[in-house]
Amino acid sequence: MYSYSGSYMEYDTYLGHKESTVPYSINSCGYIRIDSKDVSLNRTRRDFYVIYLINGAGHYIMNNDTLTAKAGSIIAYWPDHHQNYYYLALDNPEFYWIHFTGSQAESLMNSLGFSGSGFYNIGIHSELIALFEKIIHELQIQKMFFHSLCAGYLVQLLSSFSREVASLSSRNKTPADSGMENVITTMNKEFQRDHLIEYYARICSLSLYQFIRNFKKVTNYSPAKYIEKIRIAKAKELLRDSDLSITEISGIVGYKDPFYFSKVFKKESGIPPSEFKSQN
Repeated sequence: MYSYSGSYMEYDTYLGHKESTVPYSINSCGYIRIDSKDVSLNRTRRDFYVIYLINGAGHYIMNNDTLTAKAGSIIAYWPDHHQNYYYLALDNPEFYWIHFTGSQAESLMNSLGFSGSGFYNIGIHSELIALFEKIIHELQIQKMFFHSLCAGYLVQLLSSFSREVASLSSRNKTPADSGMENVITTMNKEFQRDHLIEYYARICSLSLYQFIRNFKKVTNYSPAKYIEKIRIAKAKELLRDSDLSITEISGIVGYKDPFYFSKVFKKESGIPPSEFKSQN
């Protein structure tokens, strides 16, 4: 059985369409499942081509070597790079694919760390599959502004790919380093509370000294300074966007003494909160 779903926008579905009048444009996107017939392809296209293998295996010939990719792999081809690959029915491959182009497509790929055609391992993630399905749906239905929506989904998809690649490549992180994400999330949620630093150290299961050292390594700030910066950033937001008094804002962001709040604000921002409010 050969199952296919997808949609095309391009004129030449074999060579691909190259677009330079818009930042991002999707030529085609789809899903394929192969379980009864071997499939092979040998071509060169003018657009970017990304495959997300979600089941089975695929076999790709690059630099005269045949490389086998397993489920959870991304295979990326840059424009004008030769594409030579095959799928065996006995491997039961399933994959999503997308062809895209645009004046900023290359700079986006470079900025996300995809420096050329190759393989990347990220694992299987339902949210990435959902993004492919959204793109396919928009290309099929073509409601108002579907081009813009598809471009947004494309950037989100590629950025998510890059994040997963970077996450999996950080194998040398210690459990304490990994726990810093939880600490930073907690600090942003509970910045108004006067937690002791030991409270955050316990989240990472570290001693106070180890926690402070590792936190500085990750953020370049001490825990107290980091919380202070969160509070001042929130205070600036309230000063700009609300009619609350400085005393009220001081209490909201975690400072019981408005005079001390003003002192910290001026030290961090260069001007007192009253002047910041009048300027904004």
